[in-house]
Amino acid sequence: MAGAGYAAGAGEERARDAGRLEGRGVLTLTLLAAAFGTGLFFNGLHIPLLAATGILLAFCLALALGPGIHAGWRVPRSPAAGCLVTWWVFLAVSLAWSTVVYTSSLYYWWLSALPLTFFTLVLAPRPEVWTRAALGGFFVAAGLLALWALVQFFALPEVYGYRAHHPLINPNNLAGLFNLALLPVVAGYLRTAGRRRAGWLLAGALLLLAGVIATQSRGAYLGAGLGLAVLLAVSRGAPGATWPRLVALALGGGAVFAFMNGWAGGVVGQRLETLGAVGAQTSLLTRFAIWEGTWHMVLDRPWLGTGLGTFFLYYPRYRLPEDSGSGGFYAHMDPLQLWTEVGVAGPALFYLFLIAVLVQTVRAVRAEGVGPTGRLRILGPFAGLLAVAVHTHATFHLYILPILIGAGVVLAAWQLRCEAALGRERAAVALPRRAHPRVWAAILAGGVALVGMNLGAAAAGDRLIRWGKAAVEAGETGEALRYFRYARAIIPNSDTPWALGAEIRVAALGAPESGLDVGQRRAIYREAHHLLDRAQRRNPARAELDRLRARLYQVAPEAMEDAPRQRAAAALERALAKDPRLFGARLALADHHQRSGRLEAARTVLEEGLPWRYPGTQGAQLLLRSAELRERTGDPAGALALTRSALARVPEGSGEARSALRTRIRDMEDGLGAP
Repeated sequence: MAGAGYAAGAGEERARDAGRLEGRGVLTLTLLAAAFGTGLFFNGLHIPLLAATGILLAFCLALALGPGIHAGWRVPRSPAAGCLVTWWVFLAVSLAWSTVVYTSSLYYWWLSALPLTFFTLVLAPRPEVWTRAALGGFFVAAGLLALWALVQFFALPEVYGYRAHHPLINPNNLAGLFNLALLPVVAGYLRTAGRRRAGWLLAGALLLLAGVIATQSRGAYLGAGLGLAVLLAVSRGAPGATWPRLVALALGGGAVFAFMNGWAGGVVGQRLETLGAVGAQTSLLTRFAIWEGTWHMVLDRPWLGTGLGTFFLYYPRYRLPEDSGSGGFYAHMDPLQLWTEVGVAGPALFYLFLIAVLVQTVRAVRAEGVGPTGRLRILGPFAGLLAVAVHTHATFHLYILPILIGAGVVLAAWQLRCEAALGRERAAVALPRRAHPRVWAAILAGGVALVGMNLGAAAAGDRLIRWGKAAVEAGETGEALRYFRYARAIIPNSDTPWALGAEIRVAALGAPESGLDVGQRRAIYREAHHLLDRAQRRNPARAELDRLRARLYQVAPEAMEDAPRQRAAAALERALAKDPRLFGARLALADHHQRSGRLEAARTVLEEGLPWRYPGTQGAQLLLRSAELRERTGDPAGALALTRSALARVPEGSGEARSALRTRIRDMEDGLGAP
């Protein structure tokens, strides 16, 4: 009885919600589209874009909830929705034990994009109409992005190397976004009887598939393949699941792949073939190294983690030398990264949510009266979500705003279709009548205002910091200090404005002709320590702060510190413990030992950093410094070997540097009598 007459039930729902989107819906979905647009260009660094996205989504939810102040809300009786709420609340609670609260608060609103989008649609006054329009808009956006991906692939290979990713930061993320739309479109193609509509859906599916191919994401291929297998397994009997239709889909997909592979000189096919050669994949070997280092992070803080969004701050101390290709910002396995950040409950709740979605899907497709067409209506969104869930175990989809927003839309469509199939009535929730509706409206508006103030302050603080840095570069120190002071007032929990204020003071103390008297130098020195203390309380993981503390000790006024050089060395050791790849700190500590006559200690410090890869010419510089100390400590053969390694690290375009190194190597070989 629960799912009897699914088609009729779905028809009644559509009839009840029939009509054009009302003004509130148009405004809400316009803001939702704007949030998707700002999220597309957020790369993790431009806080104003994150703030704009979060504020827009909060406003969308408020618009959806507004009518319910008078009429109440129809809340889904859904374990999946309940698990999503639990996960969302848990992320908020986890801020209480974060070691870097400011960063965690930003990431909280970052990850909130999924529940904010989902509940905006399912709690809307007319959820079916709003969700249908949002889903259509998402498909259009994905199609436009696929066209842009093809432009990158065909017209800009010298920029993107036949791996489209713009406007996202990684090809895998762009492919994941395409999969969210591709599989629901394929499901629509398989359940559509009309030839014209089927033709448009086939064209859309091939366009999105071409977008996936343009990224060459192997994880996306696997996710899409699994989702397609689910759709084909249940499509028997559907109007569009005929042999001619399936052949058209297969031939069309094969033709797109073959054409793009031929255009790219076979690299698309070669990359696909590497799926069967796991041990030969450099990217996968790098991921294994990242996962091993991340697992060590988990073992140190398994229960509560270091704080939401703090992975990139703590990862440097655990990074293995074999991780030579990642930026160190993500673990490339979202459940594992969640474990490091918020403790074991993070991945547990994530998998609980996935299980709830799976169970509800199985119940819906097995409900009485749900035929092949009805199953495909449910499994289309499910397959898209499944592809992303599988792929996110090898990338970082949960930290990409447009994927979270798109997943919220697709999840809402899945939820509504499951409800219709199961015949599940929603729970009626109404506000207490004791307070006037205007009071509740004011509370709702106040909540949105608080979100706006929180994220708006973060955006303003980010701008002030950028202006302050520009003032420093322009030599306008007073102006920079003013900007940083304003930033500290607006975002007091951020370590950055405190650290930058300290850095300016360290530079002033180290200037050879500063014109400061003894009293001024001592006051500035104390201020710098005070600012650094504040910064390190707000971010104990940041190795650069210990490096800055060491610089401060090195310019300490006379009689202000006992053994300032030893204090500086201890600070440098703390910095290297937090980040072994902190190049400046390693050279500074080696210089300290060398000036003290401890050449072996200096050599040890330098050579302990050799296993890691460094950006630019830093690796070559480290090798040459180590070679110099090897030669001075009586190991000319070791010095020669390190100099040869340094030559291999110098870019081919650096002709003079390479020529000088070859000359040096020949001289060293002559000295050793080497061939």
